[in-house]
Parts: sequence; C-alpha cells; structure tokens
Amino acid sequence: MQSLIISFLSGYFISLSGSIAPSNMSATTMALTVEKNKRAGLLFGLGSAIVEAVYIRLYFHGFDMFLKQGTLFLILQWVMLVIFLVIGLVMFIRHGKKQLAKNPAPKKDYSNYSLTKAFLMGVMIKALNPLQFVFWTFWSSYLISNNWLEATNAHYNFFCVALGLGTYSGFVLYVFLGRYLASRSFFSKNIFRRMVGGFLCLTSIAWAIKLVFSPVGNMV
Repeated sequence: MQSLIISFLSGYFISLSGSIAPSNMSATTMALTVEKNKRAGLLFGLGSAIVEAVYIRLYFHGFDMFLKQGTLFLILQWVMLVIFLVIGLVMFIRHGKKQLAKNPAPKKDYSNYSLTKAFLMGVMIKALNPLQFVFWTFWSSYLISNNWLEATNAHYNFFCVALGLGTYSGFVLYVFLGRYLASRSFFSKNIFRRMVGGFLCLTSIAWAIKLVFSPVGNMV
C-alpha cells in the first residue's frame, strides 16, 4: 500500500508542477474562462486531463512503440504548432481591430455557450499534443529507476489517475487566476485577449524554430 501511495503522490505532484508552468494550454484555459465563463475553462481542463491520463496509461501498455515513430511525432508537433499559431493570430488581430474601432461591437452574451464544445476542445488539443509523451517518458523512467514507481498494472493505474488529477488541478488554478484578473478594475478584455494571442504566437514561433533547427522526431 505504501508503494501505491508513493506512486500516486509522485504522479500528482509531477503533473501539477508541469501544468502550472505557463504554456499554450494554460493560456487557452484562461482565455476561455475570461471570454466565456468559469465552467468552460474547467471543462476544457477536464477534457485535457482525461486524455492525458488515458494516453499515458496506453503508453505504459506498449503504445509508446507506435508513438516513437519519428515522422508521426514530428507531424503531430507541426499540427499543434499551426493550431496554436492560428488561434493566437486570430485573437491578436481581431481584438486589435476592435480596440482601434471608433464604434466597438457590443459585448457578446456567452451565458449559453456550449460547455460540450469547451470539453471537446480540450480533448482535441490534448489528443494532438505529442509533447506530453516527452515529459512523461523522462519522469516515468526516472521514477522507475529510483523505485518510486513499480512496473505493475496497479501502480500504473494509481499513477495515471493521479497525473490526471494533477493536470486538472493545474488548470483549475489558471481558471481562478483568469476569474481574479477579470474582476480587477484595471482589467481590459481586449488587452488580455491580445496578450494571450501574442503569447500563443511567440511560443508557436519559438516551437517552429526549434523544429526547423532540430527536427528530430524521436521522443528520447
């Protein structure tokens, strides 16, 4: 039982530490929370967390042999890069025009926004993101080599449930950070949207530069 608890806590805190680091996913979570509502941000995070937990469990089951195909891994990275770059450009350009407009468009009512769409968006983006396997390849190897994670189905199950909870906890923090910022008197939605759009564009460009100069598709 003690080894199961260690596996659970290792998965939770490692995943939480990875999730709270600023990233395209966390920026998208905050943008959904501010732009739509808190539930949309939470469901986006839930969809992402479920996919990550399932993927890593399949990875432990031998799915990694499929994922280690260099060409596939490289293609998935470019697909993710393009998705985030397009989202960033749309947010930056569209809301930049609104800010400069003499008669800005009235605020939209997002009270009836489809929560299912937010959940599926989280599922889709996370499902296409190959970098999660790089992260967990390193950490799972480290944990197993140090006897913090035993190579058994029970330990893998506890570990994957914990990492899913850790990932979701990180998204929850960004949801409440978005809510906090939106409640401040100095907060401007247009400026926030442009900042998120700019962040997505810059990280996508940096990602592209890395792929161009180091296009190795292998996970290790």
